[in-house]
Amino acid sequence: MVDVIYRNPLWTAGPDILTASDLEDRLDWGQVALGLKEIWAKSSGKGVLVGVCDTGRPVHPDLAGKVKFSRNFSNSGSDLDSQGHSTHVCGTIAAKADGKGVVGVAPDAELCIAKVLGDDGSGSNRSVAQGIRFCLEAGCDIVSMSLGGGYDQEVERAVNEAIAAGVFVICAAGNSGEVPGQNTVNFPAKLPQTVAVAAYNKRGEIAKFSSRGKEVDIALPGEEIVSTWPGGGYRSLSGTSMATPYCSGIVALYLELQREAERANKPPEKPVRNNEQLLELLKSAAIDKGPTGQDPSWGWGILDVKKLTTLGRTATPPPPASGGEELDLGLFKARVMEVSGGWAGDTPRAGLFLYL
Repeated sequence: MVDVIYRNPLWTAGPDILTASDLEDRLDWGQVALGLKEIWAKSSGKGVLVGVCDTGRPVHPDLAGKVKFSRNFSNSGSDLDSQGHSTHVCGTIAAKADGKGVVGVAPDAELCIAKVLGDDGSGSNRSVAQGIRFCLEAGCDIVSMSLGGGYDQEVERAVNEAIAAGVFVICAAGNSGEVPGQNTVNFPAKLPQTVAVAAYNKRGEIAKFSSRGKEVDIALPGEEIVSTWPGGGYRSLSGTSMATPYCSGIVALYLELQREAERANKPPEKPVRNNEQLLELLKSAAIDKGPTGQDPSWGWGILDVKKLTTLGRTATPPPPASGGEELDLGLFKARVMEVSGGWAGDTPRAGLFLYL
């Protein structure tokens, strides 16, 4: 396995960084659309450890005290995130609900950081495999990977080791968009045993940049997502990188509820112990979009978080969501910048991993 340096950005952002005073409402539009405020009264991800394989350890007031473990596997000299991508992802997962700045999808979850991408945003197969195994050794419940590259056997082995140990592996589908006649889903999301996450926007449309392919499992908010940024600020970014931490945070909410139900001797009818069962759970809690059933753009559809968390608390599943039901996609009230998503080039070559 060879370290490969890649210097072109996968997304671009304006020079402005948002501050807490710019935020009229701490909730991102995706959190409003998914009804997370209601869910937080029941679950906040407490007791769940989420591994983040990305550009390093975030330093931000909204994430103070959140990082339980951190290690550097990249070619950079520090485990700190100076690039920004990991800080944004971590904020979406677990920013504190303290009435300041933003709040994460699972505000009481803890984080384990594996810096597998360097300060230039790139990394190697070896670093990614090492990062996955570090998360496994640290006792993570979930491994969240907002990155992609070409197929590598050692990375697949590490993914399989984590899944075999009961760790949930959630991956960004990629930002290669729709190419007629081509599957544009990136590795490791291309592995059928992982959860491959697509992105949609506040208009309820699949994002143009979101990769397409039969491996896509579920779609979550991933365009103009405001989250934490190095230096104590906030930034709006777009990409399946932003949709993936949404999924990871929601799974953390589910896990807290499932464990609470099991402690009360009222376990769910179908408890989730591995990725295969998680995929079935996501399928059962999806609101179908696009063509009927699983399709290359939406997967099984938009995740109905209320139904998902209900399944974590009761042995009697609620009635299924009606096909084609539309979510109330409320607009995020903060000032956001124009951000483009997508790969700077074609599908990554083997040996190279990049953030999505």
